[in-house]
Amino acid sequence: MKRYSSGAAILGLLIIVAVFSMGHAAWAQAPGFPAKPVRIVVPYPAGGDHDALGRGIATRLSDKWKQPVIIENRPGGGSVIGNEAAAKAEPDGHTLLFASVGLITSQLSGQKLPYDPAELHPSMLVATTPLILFMHPGVTARDFNELIAYAKANPRGLTFGSAGNGSSPHLAAELFAVETGVEITHVPYKGIAPAIIDVLAGHTRAIWAPPPMLNDARAGKVRALVTASATRLLSAPEIPTTAELGYPGLSAASWSGFLVHAKTPAPIREQIYRDLREVTLSDATRAQILQLRYEPAALTETQFAQFLRDELLKWGKVIRERKLKLD
Repeated sequence: MKRYSSGAAILGLLIIVAVFSMGHAAWAQAPGFPAKPVRIVVPYPAGGDHDALGRGIATRLSDKWKQPVIIENRPGGGSVIGNEAAAKAEPDGHTLLFASVGLITSQLSGQKLPYDPAELHPSMLVATTPLILFMHPGVTARDFNELIAYAKANPRGLTFGSAGNGSSPHLAAELFAVETGVEITHVPYKGIAPAIIDVLAGHTRAIWAPPPMLNDARAGKVRALVTASATRLLSAPEIPTTAELGYPGLSAASWSGFLVHAKTPAPIREQIYRDLREVTLSDATRAQILQLRYEPAALTETQFAQFLRDELLKWGKVIRERKLKLD
């Protein structure tokens, strides 16, 4: 079984970016596509925000394509199981991967991947959302700077819950440690829901989580201290950003995007991109994205490839600096 290092993964994406930069051939309708039901592999359990968004898009693609578009949840292995299913599917466009940050962290974990990441071709980044730092009210700190002071006065005393090793809340917590010079204790859970439950109960003290947890903050169950981004959220303009507070390097987001098999014929890849873009920019999908408190992205193939390359470089640096083991 071949080992794919982070360097190889980055090189693979660099090649993809270079190919994209040459420009697209004239787009033509792929004849006879789709010729059968299309499956969208979601490498996470059913029920989360990522899964819900994928199901909404699947319904709209089905309406457009006049073929069933079926969500196939393949959780496990930090998204490796689902990624492998998509990478080893027939390269005919009838299997799409609806990926998130696990696509990146699995390539940086040092584990032996059962597939070649270069077999997955970026199609469209659909939505992103910066993570918010939520803290249990039992911590005496009232704002972000006070929390940093608290963490420095209590080395490893500040516990951060996460959805598991290599999840976006985990990486955000480690980046927080790098950027602020504090030492934290990471507490991994098997999913974001149990991690949030333990923060609400005070068993762990803090978590970097997506905006839906704002409902708990507005109910007084936790404090929302800062958004890990350069600009304030439309859904929470009262929360300051890390950039405003002097930590522009502390930027972390959850994201959702589609990939196809890299050997899919170009006319089919291009049609998938066009149709995904049309569906993503529709009023119905935009409303769903905003309801989930995500932000519409609709990046092109080239932009999405660059986004993935940036994610690999950024999180690879954090993993090396913190000496993290993600497997």
